[in-house]
Amino acid sequence: MNWNIEIDAALQVNGDRRHLFRALHNLGANAVQAGAKTLTVSAANDGGAAIIRVIDDGPGMPNRAREKLWG
Repeated sequence: MNWNIEIDAALQVNGDRRHLFRALHNLGANAVQAGAKTLTVSAANDGGAAIIRVIDDGPGMPNRAREKLWG
């Protein structure tokens, strides 16, 4: 899998390092499992809050799972 990291090295995020690592690791593992070839992680400061985006090129969630999550 190709990982694209688009994060300014100066960006700081206040939070639990282990939890953030586990969340990003799980998203990456799920993307691989679903057949994604590329995963892009980006982050930016938005008025004091860090906005973290994780985007992959996998097939997405099945409609049934999407309906259960977002009704």
